[in-house]
Amino acid sequence: MSFAIQNKEGEHLGFLLIAGEGMNGDCIFRFLPSNPALFSSQDTALLRSYQEQGEFQWQRSSKGLMIKNANTGSEAILNDNKIEMNGQKFTVINMSTAQSYCVVKFELPYASIRKTY
Repeated sequence: MSFAIQNKEGEHLGFLLIAGEGMNGDCIFRFLPSNPALFSSQDTALLRSYQEQGEFQWQRSSKGLMIKNANTGSEAILNDNKIEMNGQKFTVINMSTAQSYCVVKFELPYASIRKTY
């Protein structure tokens, strides 16, 4: 299962990739912003720090998926279409149920073309 992570403006920041079924498993965060200007944002810095921590473990609870890195103590909570990381909340899109989610962006010297499939 995987989720696209977006900021409050709906801009793509990265992904949460989950392995395992049932009550627990492993997951990793990947930052890959759709907009180059987001590389220096606080949101992206947080997601990048989670990516650099490596593998996290998740466990299903009544609050949603409780995600924790045993080495660093960093935590996140995934519930419905939201994820909270270090007090910051982001929107998530479940990629397994999304009809389509692919952003292609071409930048040319004098034009910008963006198409969502």
